Amino acid sequence: MDAAALWADYAPRIAEARQQDAERQNGAFLPLQIAIGDRFIVPLTVEKYLMLQQVGNRFFVDGNPDAEDVAGFLWLNSPDFDPDPKKGRKFVRKFKRKTWLNYLGPIAEYLQGVVEMAQSGGGSNSSWVAGLVDLLASQYHWTRSDIMATPMAQVFLLSGKMRARIAQNTTSFSPRADALQQEFMDKANAK
Repeated sequence: MDAAALWADYAPRIAEARQQDAERQNGAFLPLQIAIGDRFIVPLTVEKYLMLQQVGNRFFVDGNPDAEDVAGFLWLNSPDFDPDPKKGRKFVRKFKRKTWLNYLGPIAEYLQGVVEMAQSGGGSNSSWVAGLVDLLASQYHWTRSDIMATPMAQVFLLSGKMRARIAQNTTSFSPRADALQQEFMDKANAK
């Protein structure tokens, strides 16, 4: 297949991927609950991320998540979350341990989507949180509480737009479209 025919195949796929990425990024600002299997969660906030990391939830620290990590993630991000430890223990006790594996993939997929919003990653956890709070507080005059309660996907999108505006950088990324363009280039150059 020549480059023109290959491009004819890839161009609409890349355009569709850009549209999907834009819809997902815009969706980060909607107050929607996210389906994780047969349960729903609210968007992960910086504060909840740090809480899960501090308690050693293996979705956020090295290791493989187990039933307790799944239950903890689902409870902390539940629309019904209450900081009362008794309610948390009751949720974990009632969680069906036989089905916890059904939630691993959907949780990992959700977290991967959140990470993709960051696009460029960051340094250590302590430095990126402090930098993020400083960035949003100084730019938007938000309080630390407001920043910590903001869903991470929104934080990453806002900070990326802010960095681009301040640096006067018009480069934008579309993870799915960029991956398809790379696949196209690999195939075109293989000829």
